[in-house]
Amino acid sequence: MFRVASTSAGVDQVLFEAGGLTQGVAFILSDDQLRFHVNGDGANVDITTTLDGGWHQAVGVIDLASGGDAVSLYVDGQHLTTLTGQNVGDWAGGNSAGLGAGSSHVPGVGSGAGAPYHSLIAAARYYQDTAFSAGQVLQNYQSISLEPTQHGSVFSVDGVLSLSAGAVARLDVGDNSLSDKIVIDESLSLAGGGVEISYVGADGLAAGDAFDLLDFASASGTLGSLTLPLLNGGLMWRTGELLTSGVISVAIAGDYNGDGRVDAADYTVWRDQRGATLLTSADGNGDGQVDELDLTVWKLQFGQSAASAAARAASAAVPEPATAVILLAALAACVAPRRRRLRTDAGC
Repeated sequence: MFRVASTSAGVDQVLFEAGGLTQGVAFILSDDQLRFHVNGDGANVDITTTLDGGWHQAVGVIDLASGGDAVSLYVDGQHLTTLTGQNVGDWAGGNSAGLGAGSSHVPGVGSGAGAPYHSLIAAARYYQDTAFSAGQVLQNYQSISLEPTQHGSVFSVDGVLSLSAGAVARLDVGDNSLSDKIVIDESLSLAGGGVEISYVGADGLAAGDAFDLLDFASASGTLGSLTLPLLNGGLMWRTGELLTSGVISVAIAGDYNGDGRVDAADYTVWRDQRGATLLTSADGNGDGQVDELDLTVWKLQFGQSAASAAARAASAAVPEPATAVILLAALAACVAPRRRRLRTDAGC
């Protein structure tokens, strides 16, 4: 993967070369001309194409397993040409390889006579005993050129998952309610372990976002700690259902029953959860406990709805800082050794 900064930057810019004086392979850029050169047992093989400025992917394939040797060139995922009936042979390797040089063992590119490469190389790979198909080349190109997408990872447990003190299950949440998830075939046993949630999206968390993090047949014990992403002012986490439905959600502060508005029904939730800590749906100020301060939040927010809060957030120039994240213990490494992160599908 390389960039053509200028189509008149100079001749004999060696993008990549591997081999020696008599055998080898190279990609050479001369102004806007890309040359794939193979120096084998027979005559030298060259395939040339014209490039525009910008980023490009070039893949050269030497197929020694099809009888008469074949040399192919692909640019930006597209097959340009294949020269069959060549006599390339196979070399033992062990020679030098280089990137961006101005000298080369390639015929016509005299040592010290070439121009150093004038731009950027993002990735260079050399595969031995591997002949890529056209489909594989296209797949590789798409993986580095398409916009990344998010998807959640699923960690499956056949049996019982125990979270003992000092152990942490770490999960990521993203945009559009995408999240990692732990699926437990039997029960979740809590003995002081923790859960840590991180936000890895781009759009920001909003009222109504809900994340299905856990599936289990049953849950028992006590969670030792819960770490949550920060929220913009006027929002709160509802975590009271984590050990029943496995879901946590974002709501406007004071919306303790999660129906999208702050009304009398939310007072009932606050009253029933008064004194609760950690896993609650009525911690309006995010300090880790349900108390009179959260009743004050409910009073101040009474009559508000998720729609009105979203409108205010859209018109605000600078959002208010969120309340502190709940962090009740210093936690060690993740309990799940095969833990996978929420990632973006953008290889190179």
